[in-house]
Amino acid sequence: MSVTEEELDGEACSAVVTVSLARDVGDAAHRACAERSLHPGRWLDIRYGSSRGPVDGDIASAVAFGFGRGLRSLSDRGVREAHLFLSVPANLAVLLGSSINAGPAMTLYHRIDGTYVPSVRLAA
Repeated sequence: MSVTEEELDGEACSAVVTVSLARDVGDAAHRACAERSLHPGRWLDIRYGSSRGPVDGDIASAVAFGFGRGLRSLSDRGVREAHLFLSVPANLAVLLGSSINAGPAMTLYHRIDGTYVPSVRLAA
């Protein structure tokens, strides 16, 4: 599993977070940001290697831990809102949700006809 973070020339208090196990969501997230004129100050990418193999319990736990740590780290450095794009099995989404505490407010996106649209906003 890898976690990479990039600082961008955008709004210092906002970030985009992509989590990918099943497929890379980076391109789709970039398009969604451009379509909505989102200019985040940071981009956090959490992914499981380059393979599309099965996700066992150890991998799921590592991803959830990295996800929670990454969001808390952003929050600790002044990021107040995150836009979250995921490509994970549904049961892992629940595990990821349980790893969020003391993170920034989040807007979750889901796909309709191949396009990401805002789904729900969670307060900090």
